[in-house]
Amino acid sequence: MAMARHRVGTLERFGFHKKEKYNHLPQNKKRIWIHAASVGEVMSTLPMIKKLSEEFHIILSVTTASGYCLAQEKSRAHTLFFYPFDIYWIVRKIFRLYKPDLIILMESEMWPNFLFEAHTQKIPVVLLNGRMSHRSQKRYLKVRFFYKKLFKYLEWMGVQNEELKEFFKNMGYPEEKIHVTGNVKFDMQVPERLKTQPTLNRFVLTAASTHPGEEEVIISLFQKLKTKYPDLFLILAPRHLERLKQVRKLLSQKNLSYLLRSEEDTKDIFNLVADAAHSVLLVDVFGELLDVYACSTLVFVGKSLFPPGGGQNVIEPAVLRKPVFVGACTNNFKEIVEYLLSEKALVQVRDPEEFEVRIEEYLSDYSKREALSERAQKAIYKKQGNVKKNLDIIFKCFESTHLTT
Repeated sequence: MAMARHRVGTLERFGFHKKEKYNHLPQNKKRIWIHAASVGEVMSTLPMIKKLSEEFHIILSVTTASGYCLAQEKSRAHTLFFYPFDIYWIVRKIFRLYKPDLIILMESEMWPNFLFEAHTQKIPVVLLNGRMSHRSQKRYLKVRFFYKKLFKYLEWMGVQNEELKEFFKNMGYPEEKIHVTGNVKFDMQVPERLKTQPTLNRFVLTAASTHPGEEEVIISLFQKLKTKYPDLFLILAPRHLERLKQVRKLLSQKNLSYLLRSEEDTKDIFNLVADAAHSVLLVDVFGELLDVYACSTLVFVGKSLFPPGGGQNVIEPAVLRKPVFVGACTNNFKEIVEYLLSEKALVQVRDPEEFEVRIEEYLSDYSKREALSERAQKAIYKKQGNVKKNLDIIFKCFESTHLTT
């Protein structure tokens, strides 16, 4: 299955698409092509696609296999494929096959040949949920002359904060076309089935989106805590599934028996954890992190304990009212982490030693867990409403370019 998807992905990125994907596109609906690189960006598009798919034919492209799997399972897009390599003849072919009326790029996916071709074909392009790290900003400023021209191919921009608005303005983009819309990830809605889920009768420690080195810390801590909490259960969800062999080897070396999610797919996550005779669940499938978070007592979000790190999305466990822990290396999610810290809605640790202390502190204190969980959920709700701001930009673009909906 994975090999087949890899083959399809490679072929599609070179511009070879199956005819059934483009031969029966509706003629009576405008086509909006949304590009979302990976899992995080795909998650960001879901609420927008849900709204837009009622009126438009939605074409969704992705870059990664994990993004493709998630989009296949969760998205209401009508057409899905892998984003083409940024080579002019490939890009031109894809434009010819799908003939989009509007293109939406999520976060920071701006490729020169793609933008030039859209400009040549007079297809408006909008950047939504725009974000850019400080490192990328410095790199862009060094070749300002190139990116200044590139940004002019964008019809509108929706960016996450005032700092980014100032950056794009300094790059020469018209200020009146830049809108600060906040981060659409805050608008994540909890599925109804997870709102009424009963409480497990055991503690569950979840480590999600983990990277090399973090599993060792988590497993070591888990084994220490097991002496005090014999019924404690561990869920490990590595960020990259190609590392599963390495993580499985580590669990075996530590003499820990574990379940593989893919081998127990007849049960939902909740019942699997509730009934498990083993003490570890290794998540080796895409698209189930929300279910994992929903049955967790404490959640650690990885790619944050060791440099260079960068962090991963902490909004999902927070909106599910879970105590969330991260390391000090969260520069890619700096604004979100700083906001949650200001709301006392997140625990950030400096190193593995402090991580161990704080996890045990919250595991042993129900009132602390409840207070942190409540603050986390409230903090997320306070920031919601950004999807509507982004939809407003889309419709404004239709009006300004004289495209009728």
